[in-house]
Amino acid sequence: MILLDHDCSTLQKLYKPATHRLLGAVQVAVMTPEGNRLGYSGDFGWPLEDVIKVGSLVVDSTYGSPESVRSYSQADADEAFREIVAKRIKRGPILIKAHRGTLHRALELLNDLVSCPVIASKKKIEEASVHEKYGYCICKIIDSESTEVREFRKMGRFIELYYIGEQTLYGGANSTVINLTANWVNGLCPYLEISDSTYNIAISDHADFNETLEYVRETEAKIVMTDSTRSNNAADLANAITKRLGIKAFAAHPTFTKAWGV
Repeated sequence: MILLDHDCSTLQKLYKPATHRLLGAVQVAVMTPEGNRLGYSGDFGWPLEDVIKVGSLVVDSTYGSPESVRSYSQADADEAFREIVAKRIKRGPILIKAHRGTLHRALELLNDLVSCPVIASKKKIEEASVHEKYGYCICKIIDSESTEVREFRKMGRFIELYYIGEQTLYGGANSTVINLTANWVNGLCPYLEISDSTYNIAISDHADFNETLEYVRETEAKIVMTDSTRSNNAADLANAITKRLGIKAFAAHPTFTKAWGV
């Protein structure tokens, strides 16, 4: 499964959609000169219409824990987000906090939802324009440094976007904070009401644990390595793949070197 011994120019490459709403999300398969078909799932949603067929697979383990199972669809979570925004904007401003990819997913969901202004920093607007360039339906955003924003804030009905960890500068007693997370906040419901003015909503179109097993089965891989670079679930997932699917699997052990800039 190690590709470093090959001249990459000799590898036949295949990219297929991963139905994961992030720029660059694809399944990747390559064929070596010896005819070995190797694949990498990347982040993926489920179900997938077209799954790569490989002999060896590296699969993402973000939701590789048996506890990472949800009983609702991403469509349910998207609708919950839209309903909460439509309801709470009548009360006052809404502050939405999320990591970069999830925040841009929110911009799609806000498109044509409300008539109030959506405010964000210049950097976020520039990033959103890249998504829009590649087919994402992004709502209109107003630069937080523009002169008109002061009046919008006085009116008290606006939506402002923040990255996780950023300081929220505006809002007030009537504001609502919506934290968007890629993790399940509740296996039975797509959102969790933390207080009268704070919600956590699960916005992630990534396959859950059971769906990840289905994906592995569909690839027809005979050997699987679970990617441990972004989660601690690689060992659990490898164990489940072996026991439940009867496919040889093992967890990766990342080695960090100066060659990777670490």
